[in-house]
Amino acid sequence: MLPNAMAYAAHGKGKGRDMQKVQCFSCKEYGHIAAHCARKSCNYCKKPGHIIKECPIRPQNRQANVYQATVSPSTSANSTIVGDSSALTSEMVQQMIILAFSALGLQGSGDGEDTREGA
Repeated sequence: MLPNAMAYAAHGKGKGRDMQKVQCFSCKEYGHIAAHCARKSCNYCKKPGHIIKECPIRPQNRQANVYQATVSPSTSANSTIVGDSSALTSEMVQQMIILAFSALGLQGSGDGEDTREGA
């Protein structure tokens, strides 16, 4: 079988081809392709019933923690980082940026004027 014919069969583009000559990559039987295989088997965990793309054990398929930032109006321009750590406000982000810059020695007056020497 030609390499292109195998690629077409693998992607279900084998219309007009003799399906009896097409081999399933999953069960290795002839007559269908892996996408239409009734005997799904995972190549990662070797368990039946699902394929590697859907494997719940595979590291890339594990659910990651998701955090959401919320923006709420502030009552003070100089608010500090306190309160619920799961809700990140714009003031909290701004305070973290200021603290990071000050740790690097890059702090300004905050009024938009450049206070560096020679600037």
